[in-house]
Amino acid sequence: MSRDPLPPLEPLRAFVEAGRHESFLDAARALGRTPSAISHRIRALEAWAGTALFTRAARQVTLTKAGRALLRDAEAAFTRLAKAGQRLRREDSELKVSALPLILQTFLIPRLPRFTAKHPGIALRIDATNRIADFRRDAVDVAIRNATSPPTGLAVRKLLDVAGVPLCTPALAARLASPADLKSMTLIHISARPGGWTRWFKSVGLEDIKAAGDLAFDAIPASLEAAARGQGVALGLDPISRDAATSLGLVAPFGVLRSPESAYYLVYRKGDASRPAIKAFTEWLLAELAVFKLASR
Repeated sequence: MSRDPLPPLEPLRAFVEAGRHESFLDAARALGRTPSAISHRIRALEAWAGTALFTRAARQVTLTKAGRALLRDAEAAFTRLAKAGQRLRREDSELKVSALPLILQTFLIPRLPRFTAKHPGIALRIDATNRIADFRRDAVDVAIRNATSPPTGLAVRKLLDVAGVPLCTPALAARLASPADLKSMTLIHISARPGGWTRWFKSVGLEDIKAAGDLAFDAIPASLEAAARGQGVALGLDPISRDAATSLGLVAPFGVLRSPESAYYLVYRKGDASRPAIKAFTEWLLAELAVFKLASR
């Protein structure tokens, strides 16, 4: 005789509470039931399973070997269901965004009031980090990543191409007639983007040169600040760095290369493509890029 492969949900819920405490009384209190109601549901689950889940004594119940195994699996399943429920409840009201510090500070933050005005029901929770978000583990809904090729295993929307651009004060720029003159400067590096200067020199037909000095920061905004204080030449990303460079009084002594070094992508779980909050954020972001002519041509 066949039977449903899925255990009955209500008896399983009673079993999990009773198994956690090895007490029908505690399970009854947690679920707002009577101990006899809990006992009845667990007997129904034991009948379905065809095995005892508890060893019963006068004033105590103890999980059997089968009961311990079921409790482990059931708790994991309920945890996954709880997380799925949390995502479902918040999908129209909250969106957690993982964004690189550069695009967050120079592009997103100045424009976020327009998103809030257009979508007042969606609360953004933004995590500024150079670490790549792990969608299997992290509580993140969308991420903005910079990469040389589209990320795999996720839904991907390309935002814009970017190219490396040396930036410095006008005083330092006056001493730079050609890229080869950078050997007399302090080059400011980004630890999160190793090899950036090497790639840039290669793009202008030069071997990686030995500069007069080197200075490193973990993020582009900090490197631009150091460049604005005359501490060296930073390697920004055009057009993302453009507004920040202008506000800091930085100039591009050699102009901007037209060959892109990498691109920014918006990524999210493939199963979340129909979520209203993600669709709203994606459409808004692409519109902002189009309006300000940041998208690649």
